Amino acid sequence: MDLMMNEQNMEEFKFRIIKKFPQLTESDLQHKQGKEERMLKKIAYKLRMTKQQIQVVISDF
Repeated sequence: MDLMMNEQNMEEFKFRIIKKFPQLTESDLQHKQGKEERMLKKIAYKLRMTKQQIQVVISDF
């Protein structure tokens, strides 16, 4: 999955996903460029979802 976003889009994504899943924190969404997969795994673990389920949620944004 390609999560390459500019900074403005990433901030909007963070706002929307935290609103939808309040158990996520800002630190859960921190990542270095090129390490998006690691962030997805962390989110999936915290939400008890599969990586594929997370990808569907993200694609809905």
